[in-house]
Amino acid sequence: MLNAVDRTMAVELHQAWTRVMASPDLDAVVVVGAGAEALCLGLVRRDALAVPANALRPPSRGIPLVAAVNGVACA
Repeated sequence: MLNAVDRTMAVELHQAWTRVMASPDLDAVVVVGAGAEALCLGLVRRDALAVPANALRPPSRGIPLVAAVNGVACA
């Protein structure tokens, strides 16, 4: 699925962002997609309504968020 965001990934991202917000000593966050074809090609259609909008929103703590991309990256 080229790292498409499904319900499981949305929950995991939300948990990761929660940990980032609770870790004041972090200097940056690096997001890496599995595989070499794409970082993200959108939501899995069947899960789109089950994914809360704020689950995918990265923290607004003012720290750099870097995406390590091998291949295509779509938002």
